[in-house]
Amino acid sequence: MIEHFVAWDRGLRLAFFAEKMTTPLVSAFFEDYVIRPAGPGRAELVWTVAFEPRLVFRPLMFAIRPRFATMFDQAADALVRYASARAS
Repeated sequence: MIEHFVAWDRGLRLAFFAEKMTTPLVSAFFEDYVIRPAGPGRAELVWTVAFEPRLVFRPLMFAIRPRFATMFDQAADALVRYASARAS
């Protein structure tokens, strides 16, 4: 994947889009991570993912979308574990 960062505010926000990808499913891909204070010693992560499926895969999105959702849920769980391990 060749990525271009459009926002990099350390500790606050990270956003990028993919210019080229090895996966054939999507033609455009964007991620935006925003970190907001949520009380003493806590933070809230707002994670936005957007993608445009390639034309040939658009009719199959009803089947592909749940797999993408599972993949991003697993990534979010891994991020929580990573952050929790470093917070202590």
